[in-house]
Amino acid sequence: MTRKFTNKLLEAVDEGIIDARQLAANLLGYMSEHEVEDFSRAEGYFSHELDGDGNEAEEDDDDWICEGAP
Repeated sequence: MTRKFTNKLLEAVDEGIIDARQLAANLLGYMSEHEVEDFSRAEGYFSHELDGDGNEAEEDDDDWICEGAP
């Protein structure tokens, strides 16, 4: 299966036509919170915040906010 629109978006980012941060914000806003969580886990984002058993370390929700987030 070709990824026509995926490739078009990535090329537009590479060419500076689309801002990568804005694209990410739009995509994350389009996804449900459950989908974002699933994606984050599948791709290993925040894996450094897991304890030795692979469970989330106890944290406040504010600890998940990335620097520079609006």
